[in-house]
Amino acid sequence: MLFIIDGPGGFRPLALPIYRDIGDRLGDANALTSLGDVARMQGRYPDAAALYDQALPIYRQIGARAGEANALLGLGRTLAGQGSPAAATALREAARVYDLLGRSDLAKVATREADAASPGEAGPQTG
Repeated sequence: MLFIIDGPGGFRPLALPIYRDIGDRLGDANALTSLGDVARMQGRYPDAAALYDQALPIYRQIGARAGEANALLGLGRTLAGQGSPAAATALREAARVYDLLGRSDLAKVATREADAASPGEAGPQTG
């Protein structure tokens, strides 16, 4: 279990401190990304963005490209939910990483979301 619901709209992470205690950096980053997903779905965009921002450098340091792409996608969706112009940048970066991983299906999703986040600034087609 990743977290315990701690009242309306709140949660307490369980897995995160365990991953940190045992030095599991991938587990740490995955837990941060999952918590970011929960926060985003609850509309807690600043919390979500902060969690993705914590996960991204870990994924990059350990070379976990799929995790990096997933965190970028979550961050882009969070920024889009806030109406931020930076959403398209994060989503296009997610698409680029998904392409490098051979995941053209996810690259296309990220590209479509980036185009929707920045009408009139469509990027190159992926896939």
